[in-house]
Amino acid sequence: MSFCVIKFTRRATDVPLALFRDQTLHDARARTSPAGCTGRAHSHADDRAYRHGDPAFDAVDEYMFDEIAAAQAWRSQTAADGVPDARGVGSALTLLTRVLPVLPGGAPPEGLKHVELLKRRAGMGRVAFAAYWRDTHGPLAAALPMLRRYVQLPAEDSEYAQSQPRFDGVALLWFDSIDTLREGARQPAFQRTRDDMTHFADTAASTSLLTREIWSSSQD
Repeated sequence: MSFCVIKFTRRATDVPLALFRDQTLHDARARTSPAGCTGRAHSHADDRAYRHGDPAFDAVDEYMFDEIAAAQAWRSQTAADGVPDARGVGSALTLLTRVLPVLPGGAPPEGLKHVELLKRRAGMGRVAFAAYWRDTHGPLAAALPMLRRYVQLPAEDSEYAQSQPRFDGVALLWFDSIDTLREGARQPAFQRTRDDMTHFADTAASTSLLTREIWSSSQD
């Protein structure tokens, strides 16, 4: 079992998008890895995400850990400090999650990463939510022919210790390009997968973000 502290940031209203992207990428590269961190990734919302207004978030940072204690320590620090070293940030959301690879595979170079922030359906317990997402919805999504990689990040138990988190989990789905995503969206299998979301997720309270991974700790 591995763990991920995933952070979503939105730029301040007076900060231009290009400047925000430059600053957050610089900060991600310059930041010292937290103790116990085994890998990091920094993504920006794709330009297409802005066609109909600003997306929910402008950037995503992932911090991977093998040990829960190290992940919890970093989660506590980010909660206390906001977004360490980040400039131009207007708001942020952080979630400590478990990592469940549903469709293992390499992330395609220059590919798209579709990020889904999921809130469970009203009246559904979080254990039932996680089980349905993993055992029923997961195989449906993993069977999509255009999908290259798929990882589920259900919120860790400690996220519920004091209050209900805004989201109960995050899905990361990789595609080769916007064209393959659009082509796949026309297939019946894609619609079946979307329709199944209502069985476990509150689609009105959930949101999604189309991103591109700009940098990871394994590359310069």
